[in-house]
Amino acid sequence: MNIMASAPTLATAPTADLYDGIKRAFPQELFPWDDYFLRMAETDFLAGRADTPAVKSYFVRRAPFGGSYMLLGGITAALRLINELRFNTPEFADGLRRMNYTQKFIDHMTKRKGLFKIKVYAPPEGTPFFPNEPIISIEGPSLELRLADAIIISENNFASLSLTKWNRLVRVARPGGVMEFSRRRAQNQMKASLYGMLAGCVATSNAELGRYLQVPVRGTMGHEWMQSFASVREAFDTWLTHQPHLPVGLVDTVRCMEVDFPEWLDAVYRHRDAIKKANPALWGWRNDSGDLAYLSIEQYDRFFRHRLAGDPWFAERMRIFLTNELDEYAIASIISQISTESRAAGFNAEDLLRRIVWAAGTKPGVCEDEPAIGGVMKLMESDGKPCIKLALDADGRVGIKTSIPGFNLSALVRNKAGEAMGILLYPARRYNVTPEGKLFDSIKNRVVETLQMIHPDNESLTQELSDYTVTARQKVVFDGGLTKSWELYAPTIQSVQALVKKATDELPWWISRIEKPHSFPVSVTPDLFKLRQQMIRDNALQSVYPIF
Repeated sequence: MNIMASAPTLATAPTADLYDGIKRAFPQELFPWDDYFLRMAETDFLAGRADTPAVKSYFVRRAPFGGSYMLLGGITAALRLINELRFNTPEFADGLRRMNYTQKFIDHMTKRKGLFKIKVYAPPEGTPFFPNEPIISIEGPSLELRLADAIIISENNFASLSLTKWNRLVRVARPGGVMEFSRRRAQNQMKASLYGMLAGCVATSNAELGRYLQVPVRGTMGHEWMQSFASVREAFDTWLTHQPHLPVGLVDTVRCMEVDFPEWLDAVYRHRDAIKKANPALWGWRNDSGDLAYLSIEQYDRFFRHRLAGDPWFAERMRIFLTNELDEYAIASIISQISTESRAAGFNAEDLLRRIVWAAGTKPGVCEDEPAIGGVMKLMESDGKPCIKLALDADGRVGIKTSIPGFNLSALVRNKAGEAMGILLYPARRYNVTPEGKLFDSIKNRVVETLQMIHPDNESLTQELSDYTVTARQKVVFDGGLTKSWELYAPTIQSVQALVKKATDELPWWISRIEKPHSFPVSVTPDLFKLRQQMIRDNALQSVYPIF
C-alpha cells in the first residue's frame, strides 16, 4: 500500500505516535545511503570480512550555533528505516544490478532475508548530548554496520541540528510561544516542521505534516488578502464574517498604528458576538514589519483602552503575533526592549510577554547561521580490537578529529548534592551501571568507589568523586528488531516535547544559555585515557584492550 499516494482515512488519520507518523509521512527508501557505504559493504563481502564483528559510534565534535550541546533528533526515523528495510526484494536486487554490483554480492544480500542483525544503543529522541559523546552506538557484522551507519548519519544530522535550533527559540521566547512556519523556505519542509514541533513549538503552518501527525495546524490572513480589497476595513469585515473562528488580523498593510490596528480592533468589536460563539482559544493581531518592540508595547496599551478590553473574554484571550525574520537573537533583543521599556512606561511587562506568539520561519527553518553539522559515525572496534582515527598535525599534536577508541557508552555523573558534574565515557566491555547508580567494574567484580573523570587530552584535568551517582545514557533499542526498551518508550509528539523541556531545563544554566555558554565536561575513565594515549603514541589504528 502506498501511504504517500493515499488520502487519509480512518485507518490513516493523524497519529500521536511518532514512529507511526514518520512511517506514514516519509516513504521507505530502498537505498537510504551514499553509494560508497554499499561499495565498502560489497568489498567486505568480497574480502571475506562481511561478518567480522564491529562497533561504530555516532558523535559530533563541536556543538552548533555557538552552543555547548545538541538535542538528539532523528533516532526514531533511523530505527524505522533500519527496522523495515528489506534486502531480499526484486527491486533491491534490480537496483544493485543497475549500479553494477557483482552477482555474488547480490546473491549474498538477498539471502540475508533483508533483516538487520545489529544492536543499536541510543537514548530517547530529544536527549541533550555533548561534543565527543558516543550518543548512538551500533554493534554487529561489519557489512551491516556500513549500511546502518549511513542511515543514522543521514537521519540524525539534520534532525538534531533542526531540533536544537528550534528549541533555542522556544527557550528564549518563554513565557510566550513559538509558531513554526518555515515550509515555504526550508530545504526539507517536512523535517523542518516536524523537528520544530518536537522542539516545543505550539503550532505549525505545515498542513501536510498535520495530515500524518497530531500537531496543531494554524494560519492567518496574508498581505494579498488585504490587497484584494479597496480598504482594510472591508478586508477585515469580510474575513471575520466568514472566519470568526480565526480572528487574527494582519495589521501592517497600510499604516499600522494610524490605520490597520484601530480598524482591526473596531472590526473585532463589530463581530464580537460571532467570534465568541465560534469560541477560538485565542484572538489577536499580527505584526510583520517595523519596530516590533515598540508596536507590541503601544498596541498592548491601546487595546486595554479600547472598549473590547472591557469584555473579560477578549481581555484574557488576546495575543500579539510577531513575525519578520525572527531567530533566538532577535527574540531575545525584542524581549529585552519590551521588559525595559514597558516597565519604564508603567505597563505589566510579564503579562505582555506571555501574550506574544513568535511566528518564525526562514532563519530557524534553514538553520541560517549554521546549516550543517559535523556529526560522524566512526569505527570504534573491529574483531574485538579498539580502533582510533588519528588526526595529528605536523608536530604530532592531537587534532579535534582524533577519536576516542573502543566500544564506549556514556553516563551522566552527579555529585552528592545531585548537581550534574559532566558526562563520563566508559568501556562497555568492562563497566556497567548498577540500579543504584554506581559504576560496576566487571573485571575487578566490584563497584567503583571513587570515580575518576579525566579530560581525554589532559590528565591534569581530573575530577574525583567518592560520593556520586551515574545514569546510563543509552539503552539497547534495536536488536534484530525493536526492543522492549524502545516499545516502553514509544515516543509521541507530546512525550518528546515534554522530554526536551524537562531535560534542557535540568541542564546547568551556564551551559544552556544562548550566548557565551560554558562547555559541559566530557571525560573518560582512567583505563580509557591510557588506551587512547598509548594508541596515539604508537600511531596505532588498532590495538588490544589492556588487561587490568
